[in-house]
Amino acid sequence: LAQHQLLLYDQEAKTIVSLEADGEETALGGLSRDATDIAGYMHTSGTTGLPKFCAQSQRYFLSLGRFIADSMALSPSDTVFAPLSMFHINPLGYGVVGGLVGGANVLGTTRFSVRRFWSMVKDNNVTVVFLHAPPVEILKKATTPEDAAGHKIRCVFFADQDFMSKFQIPLGYSCYGSTEAGGLCHIWSWRLGELCPHPEGMSRYAGIPRHDVEWNLSDDGEILMRGKQDHILSSGYQTADGLVPLMAEDGWFHTGDLGRRDEHGRLIFIERQAESIRVKGEYISIPYVEGVFAEHRGNCRVSAVAGEQRPGGPPRRVIRRRTRGAAERKIACESADFTPLYAALVGCAG
Repeated sequence: LAQHQLLLYDQEAKTIVSLEADGEETALGGLSRDATDIAGYMHTSGTTGLPKFCAQSQRYFLSLGRFIADSMALSPSDTVFAPLSMFHINPLGYGVVGGLVGGANVLGTTRFSVRRFWSMVKDNNVTVVFLHAPPVEILKKATTPEDAAGHKIRCVFFADQDFMSKFQIPLGYSCYGSTEAGGLCHIWSWRLGELCPHPEGMSRYAGIPRHDVEWNLSDDGEILMRGKQDHILSSGYQTADGLVPLMAEDGWFHTGDLGRRDEHGRLIFIERQAESIRVKGEYISIPYVEGVFAEHRGNCRVSAVAGEQRPGGPPRRVIRRRTRGAAERKIACESADFTPLYAALVGCAG
């Protein structure tokens, strides 16, 4: 705000006006907008097809911000650090809007810097950090506990137990959401030292939904979302001809993501449909399977993973391998400890 500027609430006009030093009143732009008015457009990453301009309403951002602030207990005593580019929903929606709704201080950067990360955290007394998978992996590999010594972070968004343990961060948050699906629609907190019992891993445990959204799984296991009010989710895709509706004819947003319910009925994100193989009603994540076998790269080289069904039997994973015999049996036995029962390794193909 300009120096010597006074903000006044005009009860008759139901808006906030600025009283300048010379006494002239000017309305502050944006404050008289309706909740369903479009506040911005965000270019989606393309995981649901070709990248699209996603229209986001005032209600979309404020509801998302309130969900983040409440879930992470953000308050004026916090300094939130969102060190990623602001054209993504993570730093802008979670970090900036969530932080401001919670009354916290918010620190942002134009780009992520691993070299400056811990110095910025410590110099600015950061208490909450919003990251995603690639920066977390980079920080684990490129920085040390000595670099982080003295930080005041109480929680990090993107739960990774190795990251939390290495840098002694008490709380981490896993989630599910997308630019279209309200920015974030599920969340779960993890404490330092807590282990995830599910094979998909901690970061894919979506947890409980927002109070203002509904979710379901289709017969094929696709995650379906809808808001309990209009414009909680994206308002649609902006095109030259106007807004294209987000919702399908059945009233749901079809995310293109696969999920399942755990024993408590909570959502677990599995994978994008395009990155999975469906075998007898079950989806097997190709990247997950490749990751398991990558742990055994000294014995085999994972160059292909395929699914096929034996009559009356479980799904079969086929891998290209370098060795036979004992090494092959060792891979099968060890991988059984890390893969879902329905995706058990049957054998290796040369």
